[in-house]
Amino acid sequence: MSAAIEAGLHRHNTDWGFTSEELEIRNRTWWCAYSLERQVATLTGRVLSIRDHAIHALLPSPSTFDNLSPVESSMTTIFHKHNVEVIRHMITLRKISGRILESIYIARGPNGTAMDTTFQQICATSDQIRRDLELWEQQLESMALKPSREYSEMKTEYCLLQLLLHRPSPTFMVPSRQMASYCSKAASTAINQWSNILAEHGISARVNRHYNDTSICLDLINRGISHMKAPYLEKYRDLFQAVRNKVYAKTMFTGISPNEATTLNSTLSSGDIDAMSHNLIFDPDDDMIYSMGDGVEAYVNQVNELLDGGGFNVDEALDAWYGALMGEIQSS
Repeated sequence: MSAAIEAGLHRHNTDWGFTSEELEIRNRTWWCAYSLERQVATLTGRVLSIRDHAIHALLPSPSTFDNLSPVESSMTTIFHKHNVEVIRHMITLRKISGRILESIYIARGPNGTAMDTTFQQICATSDQIRRDLELWEQQLESMALKPSREYSEMKTEYCLLQLLLHRPSPTFMVPSRQMASYCSKAASTAINQWSNILAEHGISARVNRHYNDTSICLDLINRGISHMKAPYLEKYRDLFQAVRNKVYAKTMFTGISPNEATTLNSTLSSGDIDAMSHNLIFDPDDDMIYSMGDGVEAYVNQVNELLDGGGFNVDEALDAWYGALMGEIQSS
């Protein structure tokens, strides 16, 4: 990500003299780096490298170099049919993941309060993110990607963000019954979709193909440095090389082949999995679900019920959070 920012890939300026094709390549390179960075931040809890408002790069758009030969089309049926529509939809999901990290997983002081924001404001933001996630899922279902690995992977990532949004967090240390219900349904759907991937494609074999993928990446990096006449970027190439050697040392020296990896057979058919995970969207009339923005009082009541009005001391962080929450509610 640092190399991409240093190269100005996050900016869009037609005065730089790039051709339309070069601009499209820069845009796609940026959004690939962005998507990977947001995924790593979501998995590890790392601070975001760049805020969305600082990004001016255009989203990927169809280009002449996307034309595929008949053989390539048969191997990449989803891309052949949908072109950049899938990656654009994935970028939207990764943007939502960044918003969750920035709004729900914000740092709190020793007294349990968050700086420059209120609990009600965070609830309203959480509510909007939930609606955006559900809209994203509706759009995914309308893209006609099923059945495909791409669909299953995107549905799984959607479920993981539902878990990230509704599980215990610095803002909602005590989950409500409704939040627990979201997590339960999201986890079930994610597991079923992952089982689908395992049954149809296998999972273990992918690990052993990554070493060859990194060889291609290194070649592209070397060509790019040479083409751009930018030796200052060699430090990032060397860092990538070192990480590659470290991660794949065992594969390099033992010669493990993908065929030696053991895969499990799912007992569920593709139809069963699809039926179980179809439309992970909650009915707004369902009495299990309420708007966090409008239902702060209901949430606080559930917390009071669970913590016995604050008389049940569990740990200092939870006590500080509860005290800050009640103080804000009582003063509003």
